[in-house]
Amino acid sequence: MRKKHLFTLAFIALLSINTPHTAFAAEIIPTSEQLPAVDNQTITDGKARASWGQGIMHASNPIGDKPRAYAQTKTFAGNAYRLTAQTVLIDADSITTSTSVMVGNNTNSVKSGTILSSTEKAFFIGKHTIQDTKSSGTQSCTTSADYKS
Repeated sequence: MRKKHLFTLAFIALLSINTPHTAFAAEIIPTSEQLPAVDNQTITDGKARASWGQGIMHASNPIGDKPRAYAQTKTFAGNAYRLTAQTVLIDADSITTSTSVMVGNNTNSVKSGTILSSTEKAFFIGKHTIQDTKSSGTQSCTTSADYKS
């Protein structure tokens, strides 16, 4: 009986060692809810010529929930040949997650997917580009939202 008891304890210990631990990753969800704009930057090419639009970081950190954010790129007026928006998350565990680059052609606005952090502290980066016409250069900027403090 004593051998059976020791065997059972050893078996339980072995199972607990080999049990995988689930790491919860950030979740990328469709952008359906409107989040407040927390950072707004003019998109430029770094030179002294006119800007074609702006990059906006929409983010929120609801009480009792986890931070979430999405990036939006939009023109000041009319449609542009190509717009892109992407959101990158660096969570409290220094794990980086990003949405796919959302591309809009012949449009005036594009939004990335929304990233919902798996940790209560998070830093979001928005990456934005505008190409006004097929033959023009590309203007870009970054935006951010910091919920690490």
